[in-house]
Amino acid sequence: MQVTTLIMAGGKGERVWPIGRQSKPKQFLKIKGKHTLIEDAIIRAKTFCDEKNIFIITGEKYRDSFDKFLPNFPKENIIFEPTGRDTAAAVTLGVYTIEQKIPNSIVVTLPADPVIEGEAMFTTVIQKAIEHANRDNLPVTIGIKPSRAEIGYGYIHLADCISGKENIKVFRVDSFLEKPDQDKSNIISEDASYLWNSGMFIWKSTVILSHMEKLQNDTYNKVVATYNYIKSDQLDNAKKEFSSIEKKSIDFAIMEKLTNSLCVRGDFKWDDVGSFSALSRVYTPDNQGNVKIGDNFLLDTENTIVMNNDSDSFVAVCGMKDIIVVNHKGATLIYPRGKDHIIKDLLAELEARGKTKYL
Repeated sequence: MQVTTLIMAGGKGERVWPIGRQSKPKQFLKIKGKHTLIEDAIIRAKTFCDEKNIFIITGEKYRDSFDKFLPNFPKENIIFEPTGRDTAAAVTLGVYTIEQKIPNSIVVTLPADPVIEGEAMFTTVIQKAIEHANRDNLPVTIGIKPSRAEIGYGYIHLADCISGKENIKVFRVDSFLEKPDQDKSNIISEDASYLWNSGMFIWKSTVILSHMEKLQNDTYNKVVATYNYIKSDQLDNAKKEFSSIEKKSIDFAIMEKLTNSLCVRGDFKWDDVGSFSALSRVYTPDNQGNVKIGDNFLLDTENTIVMNNDSDSFVAVCGMKDIIVVNHKGATLIYPRGKDHIIKDLLAELEARGKTKYL
């Protein structure tokens, strides 16, 4: 049995503008530490997978970005989607491509952009998931114990525990729950039978492809046709075929429909860092609840996050509360803390007004 890894790196990361741009999306950012998020993902994958068996799937529009920001990664192991069609299509194209190169492997499917602390525990959890995916021929996901009521994540409802050795607990999955509203989140975040859905999946390539062919036959057939077009260098046909796939997440397309899958509880620190508000969970706030990154000064200011990524500039904030300030390469963003969703609307308005050089 060979283990392979598929790193999902096609996200836009719009809510981390302006440090994330169209040419440098979230996965190429250094959120914490000296490595970019995707570099950290590759480093973690090497702890349970041979380097030559690590693959990345991303969008065709990021081809130049990979040449620039990840020049030493094997080009033959980067799979480019002709266009974005959500994670069901991306996973299927990625796993199908891996299956042609390394048949019958266990594929560890990981998002490129979470911040993870406790790497030793992470590796142990993944290895346990690999063990069960191989032995039980079932899809396995990694669930994270909630640390707060969170409406931005999906949840996994657990059934019975089938293994609890070495403090690594494995459960049968009762159901998957889409992102809940605040009231529902307040309830289930205190219920030990619910875990956050981390978006990490471990499965045999043949198992997940069989489920895709059965449950999402149209998507599966179009992905196979796209792969064949890419192999024969018919890129226009590949884009046309792939563009016709209905957008669906892998959770909705497959995982929510399965009656038999497993979940390994991940007792390590995990954060999707989908927005600047999350920085208060990645960095330790000071006594006033402020997070300060880069060259800046705060006076009479509380519960505020300031990120100044420009080494030749200085940011001062005075008399403010509950705001976020981000300064990066000629663009400065200021908005109320907790209102991260408005950044997407802002970017749409900037594009409509022709301010594309800042995007």
